[in-house]
Amino acid sequence: MLEQVPKLLQARRRSGRHELFANVGTYLQVRPRADGSKDPSLRERLLFERELLSLDLSAHPLDFCSLADGFIRIRDLSALPAGQAVKIAGSVIRYQTPPTRTGKRVVYIILEDGTGVADVTVFSDVQEKCGSVLFRSGWLEVRGKIQRRGPKSLSIIADEVRALKVSATPR
Repeated sequence: MLEQVPKLLQARRRSGRHELFANVGTYLQVRPRADGSKDPSLRERLLFERELLSLDLSAHPLDFCSLADGFIRIRDLSALPAGQAVKIAGSVIRYQTPPTRTGKRVVYIILEDGTGVADVTVFSDVQEKCGSVLFRSGWLEVRGKIQRRGPKSLSIIADEVRALKVSATPR
C-alpha cells in the first residue's frame, strides 16, 4: 500500500485538496536515494501515513525532533519522586474541563509522546498565563511537578504550558 502513496498524493493535490503539512513547508515527494532506490525515507513514510490515514504507523513524530534540552520522556516519569520538577512534550490526546465545586476552571490534558501517556492538570492561575495555547495547539511543552495519587497513578501539575517548538533532526 505504501508504494502507492506518492501516486495517491499527486492525485489528491490535482483534486485541489489542501496539504495537511503545508504550514511546515514539507513537500511529500519521493526523491531518488544515493543508492538509486526510490523507497521513501522513514520521515517521508510517516508524512505519507499522516496525510492519507491520519495515523502514524512507522514512527512517532517526536522521533524526528530534537528534545534533548531537559525534556523527560513520559515512560521515565514513574521513576521520579513526587514533587520533582519536569519538562515533557507531547501530542494532545484530549482536553477535559469538568465542573468544580469552587467554580474555578481546571483543565486536564492527556498528552502522549510515543513512549507513554501523561495526565497534566492546569489550574486557573496557570491558565491565565498560558491560556492562549490551551485548546489551540496540538503539540505542547509542559513544565511542572509530579504529583502522586497512588502507587501507580501520577500526574503533572503544570507551572507553564507552551506550544511545542522543535528543531527537526534529519533521519
